[in-house]
Amino acid sequence: LLEHFTSSDRAANIPEFVNTTPTAIAKIREDFLNDYSFVRAGNEFFKAGDTDNAIQEYQKALELNPNNVEAHCGSAYALELKGMFQESVSHLIKAIRLEPNNVDARYNLGQAMARQGKLGEAIGHFSVVVKLEPEHIKAHGNLGSLLLAQGAVKKAADHLFAAVGLDPNNAEAHYSLALTLADQRRLDEALKHYDEAIKLKPDIDISPVLHYGLAMNFGEARRFREAERSAQKAFDLATAAGDKPFAVEIKKWLDIYKELNDSVETNAKK
Repeated sequence: LLEHFTSSDRAANIPEFVNTTPTAIAKIREDFLNDYSFVRAGNEFFKAGDTDNAIQEYQKALELNPNNVEAHCGSAYALELKGMFQESVSHLIKAIRLEPNNVDARYNLGQAMARQGKLGEAIGHFSVVVKLEPEHIKAHGNLGSLLLAQGAVKKAADHLFAAVGLDPNNAEAHYSLALTLADQRRLDEALKHYDEAIKLKPDIDISPVLHYGLAMNFGEARRFREAERSAQKAFDLATAAGDKPFAVEIKKWLDIYKELNDSVETNAKK
């Protein structure tokens, strides 16, 4: 039966037999093809990893209907994979103009703006995403990290707590949250999320800023041995990253903590 061959919104065949005279039909034209037909074809090419043909199909859809949001989004994803970032952004902007509440387009445009260093614009798009979809884990995580980079520590913590609450296995969110909590001098909480991040993803631990913050926290708590260890870790990471000015700043505190630690140990022996 024909209903077993295709979905209900597609043509299974063009009729071959019509009860009329031989000269009644001059031409049979495929009216069932529209912009969404080309979008579906583009999606199939995209799934198969054929981005070139996917782009061509999405372009055909847009030629028929320049306001097809799905075609703009598909073009953006495919063009991004080809490294054509500016063209990709252009399609995402058009998609959002046509459909301001399109979560996927907003999220991807936020990522594109973040890659270009346009943090304010990225934060704006991610903020819209979490408003439209409060359980969007990645948007909360990205928003938290960007707010932290701008020094909005409390707001950053709110979104990072949301991210780890929605996905306890999100190593990146745990790590960024540890950094945020260290900045707020919430040492025990920072260590909890740091340990969780390292357990989930051991190679994530590359931030000298985090370990510098932990060293400051340990120092204020007069836990000088741990402060020295954290400062040493921060110094090693900053040196490996080629950040000489930060390494010099860390070394100053590393020497202080070493001296304080030695003094404490000497007094303990006495």
